[in-house]
Amino acid sequence: MDDHAHALPVFFYWLDLLALAALAASGALAAARKNMDIGGFVLVGIVAAIGGGTLRDVLLGYPVAWTRQPEYLVICLVVTVAVYVATPHVDRRETWLLWADALGMGLYAAIGADKALAADASPLVAVSTGVIAAAGGGIIRDVLCNDIPVILHKEIYATVAAAGAVLYIGLHDIGGLDYETSLIIAVTATFALRAVAIIYSLSLPFYRLRPG
Repeated sequence: MDDHAHALPVFFYWLDLLALAALAASGALAAARKNMDIGGFVLVGIVAAIGGGTLRDVLLGYPVAWTRQPEYLVICLVVTVAVYVATPHVDRRETWLLWADALGMGLYAAIGADKALAADASPLVAVSTGVIAAAGGGIIRDVLCNDIPVILHKEIYATVAAAGAVLYIGLHDIGGLDYETSLIIAVTATFALRAVAIIYSLSLPFYRLRPG
């Protein structure tokens, strides 16, 4: 985390690593669906885990987080290799991919918004940055796997990330609630909303062509 933004407390640092591992697992599971070799697992897993954060830091002019914290890459490597070994014995890979992706979304949406606000961005830009941080790695992952990105599916995805970023901004920047409490509430609410969307296949209204 950049010095100009909030430094993650120890608990959230470990939660950040957990989210990173979850997104790396989502990338590895996507690679498994495409029957990739170990190199493909590692590549897609790393991109899925650090892609959104990299886009966030580049857009905001911060040093890219994983270049200053090499443990991020180590975790991605360990997780992707572990998934490569274990995935032949795992059923319902698509479901596990969705849950792993959802786990990383909440934290990255809130932290992305926080870093944007620390860079003196407007709330609207902060929300957009939160969405990019939360969904960016998944988009790159799906493109590499030649899949339609999850963000373009009918089910609620980007909206969840935006809601998490808005909630964090409302609690901390506008409401004046302390950083840790705001982050806990925003992350929990984002994951819960995404969980409901997955379980009940919720979606926003989508465009229908008129006959003729």
